[in-house]
Amino acid sequence: KMLMKLVFSVIIISNASTWAIKIMNFGTDFALAVVGEFKAETVVKIDDLFVDNLGMMDQIGMVLTLIFPFIVSFLIKIAIYFICYGRTIEMGVRSAFAPIGCADLTTGGANSNGIRYLKSLFAVALQGAVMVGIIFISSNVISSELSSNGILKGAFFPFLVQYFGVVSAMVGMLGASKSIAKEIIG
Repeated sequence: KMLMKLVFSVIIISNASTWAIKIMNFGTDFALAVVGEFKAETVVKIDDLFVDNLGMMDQIGMVLTLIFPFIVSFLIKIAIYFICYGRTIEMGVRSAFAPIGCADLTTGGANSNGIRYLKSLFAVALQGAVMVGIIFISSNVISSELSSNGILKGAFFPFLVQYFGVVSAMVGMLGASKSIAKEIIG
């Protein structure tokens, strides 16, 4: 019995990095499959006549008004890149240290640190799909707000407040996507 545990442990530890990379590739493929399933249902285009109906001073005022949202959107984009690249780096680190993380897989049974490490690997792999879902749902909320009471009906500033609220919530949810994925895995 001890010899079988030793052989099983050696097989797991010697192939743990390879299996971890396969788990991460599965996660990437799964996230791409989720992206393929989500279709942009609502595309809102601002009519060119909206800007053409404004006078020269109103157009300059609109450009100056849009500088603040542009800067905030740029900062939010940096935060999203930070979260996404952090996930990518975490995938690499977890794959590299998989032999150490799975070392006690056979001694602790189903409650061992090795099983928890494997669950964390699956959670990080699933995190990409969760992030795609968060972005998709956020974009649908933004487009529904835009079409219901946004720029098209002249309510620009209330829409901006709602837009920044939704995008900030999206960034927060992207940060929480790891814990959501861990809850899904169990």
